[in-house]
Amino acid sequence: MGRPTTGIAAQASSPIISNEPGTEAFLPEFRACNDGVSAPEIEAGANHAAVGTFDDLRSRYYRYPDFLDPGERTRVVYRCTAERWRARSRKGRRYGEIMVRELSPRHVEAMLAELFPHRDVGEHAAQTALGAMKFAMRIGMAGTNAVIVTRPFEVSGGGLHSWTEEEIAAYEQHHAIGTVARLAFDLMIWTGQRGGDARKMGPASVQDTRLELTREKTKVFVSLPIMPGLAESIPAAPAVGAIS
Repeated sequence: MGRPTTGIAAQASSPIISNEPGTEAFLPEFRACNDGVSAPEIEAGANHAAVGTFDDLRSRYYRYPDFLDPGERTRVVYRCTAERWRARSRKGRRYGEIMVRELSPRHVEAMLAELFPHRDVGEHAAQTALGAMKFAMRIGMAGTNAVIVTRPFEVSGGGLHSWTEEEIAAYEQHHAIGTVARLAFDLMIWTGQRGGDARKMGPASVQDTRLELTREKTKVFVSLPIMPGLAESIPAAPAVGAIS
């Protein structure tokens, strides 16, 4: 007899649940089955991490909804932050090899201090670590969250520069209508959408007289009027999004 299924029939070409309910790999496969897509593959070598270490936590975290639910671009940022952090070392010991239960607030403060003077990077690393430690507590790998009691980074600076009318005019003169650069600019100016959403917008997003999209981060459907500044720019642009 073959291995019994988990109460869900599937064709050979359909997603299959191969793990038993209650195991850490079951939920991602179950969600993938419901969505009609393949479950994320378990990384080769992930199970070789010492149990209870941050390397072990990382391999588990990548297979849970905490990591899988956000949009693709958010997952890329989370993963890059986590990978850079676990590859760092202190006193000859790589962070990924540290036991999760050994982490204390003073350890977190010292690790974040190494990122000075890049306060914005440190604050982002702290937020990523905070989410990972909450996950660790839920699955029993940690009894407390050492990141919660650390002091938030104060990010200084005046924020992003707002373009002047002269700078806008100079850009429009340099990038003619019909170029990808001009379409990207006009989409950002006239829709106010995030860069991750604007890059996917273009002629294919036009439905009747409106621009329609589902936001990558929030999964919210949005229907926007086509403003005068876009009425000429979109038809003249490539058929793909603003940024390929």
